[in-house]
Amino acid sequence: MNFSRLLLFGMLFLGLTAGRVMADATLFIAPEKCGNGSGESDADAALWTDPAFWKSVAAKLKQEPITVQFAPGIYNVRHNPATRKGNGLDINRPGHEKYLLTLRGAPDFTTVIQRDPGDPVDAVSANFATLMQIRRPQNLRITGLRFTGNTPIAYGLQLREAQDVTIDHCRFVDMPGVYYGATGVNGSTSRNITWENCHFENVGTEISAHMIYNANGARDLAIRNCTFINTPGDFIRFRNGCRNILVENCSFLMPEVKTPIDYPFISLPLFNSRDPRSTDPEITKRPFEYFGGNITIRNNTFTRQSAPKAGGRAVVLMFHNSNFTPPGVELLFNREDIAHFRGLSDAEARAWLNKRTGIDTTAVTLENNKVNSHTLDQVVYECWPNGRDPQRYPDEEYKNLFDLTRLVNKQ
Repeated sequence: MNFSRLLLFGMLFLGLTAGRVMADATLFIAPEKCGNGSGESDADAALWTDPAFWKSVAAKLKQEPITVQFAPGIYNVRHNPATRKGNGLDINRPGHEKYLLTLRGAPDFTTVIQRDPGDPVDAVSANFATLMQIRRPQNLRITGLRFTGNTPIAYGLQLREAQDVTIDHCRFVDMPGVYYGATGVNGSTSRNITWENCHFENVGTEISAHMIYNANGARDLAIRNCTFINTPGDFIRFRNGCRNILVENCSFLMPEVKTPIDYPFISLPLFNSRDPRSTDPEITKRPFEYFGGNITIRNNTFTRQSAPKAGGRAVVLMFHNSNFTPPGVELLFNREDIAHFRGLSDAEARAWLNKRTGIDTTAVTLENNKVNSHTLDQVVYECWPNGRDPQRYPDEEYKNLFDLTRLVNKQ
């Protein structure tokens, strides 16, 4: 055998063995334990919340990529009054920096995760029920799952302190009981989180509900090619320090608005309930909230079927601060402030707003979005004192909304 043929066989062998080494190993879970519950086959699928199973996943993931295959069926999350928590999936530190962990639903969205319809329907219990909570994941993909159900929950799928996670081809539909978010990421170490090709429809019945609720310093967030239909609150929220944000190629539809006021499609809100002058230990333990930034919203469609209500909030993007203003900035504006702002040149207004609030409008881009006649293609700022400091910030002077659109990058 000549050298060239030996070389060819050697290359083929290396290619085949490398393919086998890098191919995902598959483990199996189900709503209830099957067979011996090891997860090594679909006939022996593990209980989806079994800690021993997830420990075995972590061990195997040190050697190769792993796919955890969800069986078709209904995965009911039940509320435990004794612990004030639900029994949904709650896993800590899944993933490996080198090898990808994939959580895969059954074909045709037949893996259905929901709050047990027999659970209590009061909103208090919702605060302690999250269908899937994944803490400190890394290098993780979640695909093909369906979240649904009428009973109250805090979140459907929540990530905490997450890094390098993709959520794709998932459905969050018919979830009127959502209190905070159908999904979202929380935490200052969270970075590089992507939602793509997901569908959201009929999420929440109260204004606290959102389709994606991100908060508290999460960064490098991308939402692509998703569909959003009908939620009473902001469709997507980036609260308190979220930055490096991209929303592109998505479709947003708000049917008839049933709330007293309109809510924006996308918001960057702050809720500063801490009075900076207080020495009360119960108050001083609350964190101050500050704006993040660097957000691009491009190639999306925004449609409202109802005519805008008075107040100018039927917009693409809104910055918002409620209650107090934290140290280092001034987030509440009276009418005199707004008149001064409107009299400034664009360059002066950008510098004044940045110094006062920390918002850099040069890092806000609205590009090639389509809106219907009931949607304002605008960026606005809103402040609500909410009566927390009526002598310093009377509502009649400081409850205001004004337009920032002239200061942002807009095409």
